[in-house]
Amino acid sequence: MKYSFTIGLVLIAICASSIWCNETLKSSSATLQFDKKVIHCDTLDEGIPHLFVFPFTNTGSDTLVICNVKTSCGCLVAQWPKKPILPGARDSIKAIYSTLMRPGPFTKSITVKSNDSADPTQFLYCKGYTRSKISER
Repeated sequence: MKYSFTIGLVLIAICASSIWCNETLKSSSATLQFDKKVIHCDTLDEGIPHLFVFPFTNTGSDTLVICNVKTSCGCLVAQWPKKPILPGARDSIKAIYSTLMRPGPFTKSITVKSNDSADPTQFLYCKGYTRSKISER
């Protein structure tokens, strides 16, 4: 019973946040402008996590809200501002890539959903090469 109640609350919260984000998308003049949408990093060493930082500016006239951020793989964990970003303000989306047991070239994507009515879904890319621990011996 308690378990069903908890699941119900979680589902209601997810639905409410999706509806709020979709309603916000319809009428916003916020503009999410990234400095770069693709970051190519140098060769990384396997086993050492790497931080990717994607700075952005709200170049619109309304408050910007980032509704959701998803990564293409569990090896990339993203953090984003949950608070509204005022017009002209800067912030960033950060992503940590785990190189452990992932040697070779990589391309990972980050999907960003916001209330930018002109471009509500944007894609960021993390690219590079991870040097294997084995190849160092």
